[in-house]
Amino acid sequence: MLVDAIVFAHSGRAEYLRGVLAQAKKSNPTTRVVLLGDEKNRDLAGPAEFFLLSQYQHDLDRLRACYVHKSSNTFEFEFSAIARWLAVTNFCRTQGFGRIFNADTDVLIYSDLSKVAADLPLSPIAAYGNGSGHASYWSVDALEALRDLIFKVYEDRNSREFEEISGVYESCAGMDGGISDMYLIQMLCRSVPWFDLTTVINGATFDFNFSFPSNGQANFLMRGGEKAITWKSGLPFGHAEDGEIRMHTLHMQGGAKRSIDRILLNRPSWGMKPLATLFQRLR
Repeated sequence: MLVDAIVFAHSGRAEYLRGVLAQAKKSNPTTRVVLLGDEKNRDLAGPAEFFLLSQYQHDLDRLRACYVHKSSNTFEFEFSAIARWLAVTNFCRTQGFGRIFNADTDVLIYSDLSKVAADLPLSPIAAYGNGSGHASYWSVDALEALRDLIFKVYEDRNSREFEEISGVYESCAGMDGGISDMYLIQMLCRSVPWFDLTTVINGATFDFNFSFPSNGQANFLMRGGEKAITWKSGLPFGHAEDGEIRMHTLHMQGGAKRSIDRILLNRPSWGMKPLATLFQRLR
């Protein structure tokens, strides 16, 4: 199953973009790697193809007119996350793509994603169980279904979907949470077949969060607040109860972004201590 492109979208300048995009292209030399960005990050694209995100925001005014904020996060944060999916969808349809890999710009990619996809069950979406699309395979038809769902949810205030998100938001009163792009993806996955990328296949998996031990059904050894990674020929391996697991990606979310440059040099924060010392807790 070929991936027509690996698509990143980012607004503003983040120096780590340069390394993230270079790593994606290094692992996928025959696949198009795309940055949908702005003038602040154009020079960071490196080997990736650069396109202006603003050229694909055809639906921005429509979304702004109907969007109802129902999250403890800021309006701008959630609105921008949802709007980004619309722009990615428009870009993919304009390019004539059939299937893409969507990646947040804090995701380091260490595998040829078309080769990985060949071993996955064929489904319109391959993402994470909580609806996170930070590293996910999409058919363009599935992206368009997500776009249609977004507008159905927010434009029809009498719909079952709008009633659902309102109830979820009310249940979160006084707590962190609410409606995000992740929740909308969860809603879509009720009607569209999908596959959980945290599943271990052929001894390898996708990283949900570099700073979390749990990764689907696997629990990884942590060291220094991050997954204890060892490197073989420049490829990362985590260590779970059932043994060594190859990581297709590392998701450097939140504060882990500060470690991207170090990880690209294959250096763990805890130094090169003997494995027998590091992995005693797994025995």
